[in-house]
Amino acid sequence: MPNQYYEKNDFKNQALLLPESLLTVNFGNHYPQIADDPSLYLRVLSIYVSEHKGFQARLSASCESGELKPVRECIHAIKGSSGTLGMQRLYETAEKFELQVINGIPLSEEQKQTLVALVEDSISDAEQIVQVNENQAGSVDLLEVQRAYPDVKRDLMHCLSNYEVISDKLLSEYKVNGESVVGLPIVKLVMSAIERFDYDTAYRILKEKG
Repeated sequence: MPNQYYEKNDFKNQALLLPESLLTVNFGNHYPQIADDPSLYLRVLSIYVSEHKGFQARLSASCESGELKPVRECIHAIKGSSGTLGMQRLYETAEKFELQVINGIPLSEEQKQTLVALVEDSISDAEQIVQVNENQAGSVDLLEVQRAYPDVKRDLMHCLSNYEVISDKLLSEYKVNGESVVGLPIVKLVMSAIERFDYDTAYRILKEKG
């Protein structure tokens, strides 16, 4: 069933918006602690999408290996990610299937299809949540960005060097100012590294090229 609509006071974090038609995420049934930090939650959702779009192929390859261990590992990975992000329907299904495989019983074709469908639903949910919050935030108004690029770069490098959570405002400032100073390709490299939580690479790119 589609997720019910949430007013802001229906869950702890008022800075995070949820679309009406989510299929695997329901904060009313299970609120993920990571959502207390909306910026972090949205970044991890983006990473989740990137990492698990190939889930069907990985599951098929694991099942075709004829061994249960790679199947269990594949299911365990999606169970951990979905549990962290509050995708409770997927988490509970993966947990049940993992236990089945641990007990030596392979997944049936119907179970594989069920799991793959839930993963696809969870990816759709993640993309929707990220999109609706990006639309709400919008791009930073250029009139509000008064700081010079060196100041923005300095603050960003400070966060990276100390492995601190980077605010949406600082990331937006970097994207807006960076494109006009160092160019879009460099900005994309830095942002990609940050989204992967590869802060060392992002820091090195900023130091050498940015």
